[in-house]
Amino acid sequence: MRPLLTALALLCALWLAGCTVNTYPDGSRDTEWGAPDSDEPPTRQERREL
Repeated sequence: MRPLLTALALLCALWLAGCTVNTYPDGSRDTEWGAPDSDEPPTRQERREL
């Protein structure tokens, strides 16, 4: 029974590690699968818009 419980716990941890939950200023939430985008430096156009 214990190996089954360990495998189930590991499976749940791996499943949860694959998603990202974004919370927006209005309080709504959005779940995205996969790793979040990498933090890339802003482009010239993005810097001008700031």
